Amino acid sequence: MIAHEHIQKFTIKELALILLLSVFSFLLIYFGTHLINPSYTLIFSLGITIVLMNLLMYVISKSGTALFYYTLVAFFTMNIHDIGITGYDKVIAFVIAVLVFEVVFLILKLHLHNVPADMILGSSLFGPALMFAAAFILSTIDLIMGIGFINMLLLSFGVTLGSSVIAFLLWYHIARAKPIVKFRNYISY
Repeated sequence: MIAHEHIQKFTIKELALILLLSVFSFLLIYFGTHLINPSYTLIFSLGITIVLMNLLMYVISKSGTALFYYTLVAFFTMNIHDIGITGYDKVIAFVIAVLVFEVVFLILKLHLHNVPADMILGSSLFGPALMFAAAFILSTIDLIMGIGFINMLLLSFGVTLGSSVIAFLLWYHIARAKPIVKFRNYISY
């Protein structure tokens, strides 16, 4: 059974934290896309958003956190061409992909307790789900059936898996620090 703390209302402080990290993600992606080679912007964007979303989920630990975060990130970055689509198509692709994350996260939360596998696997499937959603929105059969698309799926899976493991390892080392515990208590009330 899912613990009741995962399905609760958000406090104003939690929503403010989600908004703050969404704006921070936007700034990192905006400046990153101007500073790095365009070939690497997908890797950079997925890596940044996965690490920040995982840390946000570890701090807030409520269902819907990722949905709010990625919806805001998609709206803020809708004019940045980092994942291959822009505009409202990007928002739709992000919402579809984050729903995959939320479903995997909640299903695994039923079976795995106090194990980060739910977060890592859910985050790892977010990248390929985002690529599938973007490809179907673009709706070109050549894109979906090509070897390049399979490589893009594998790349996005690898980047999101690596990023979620990095976020977990970071969280593992800072979770019990006194300032982090105080911050989590402050945010939740």
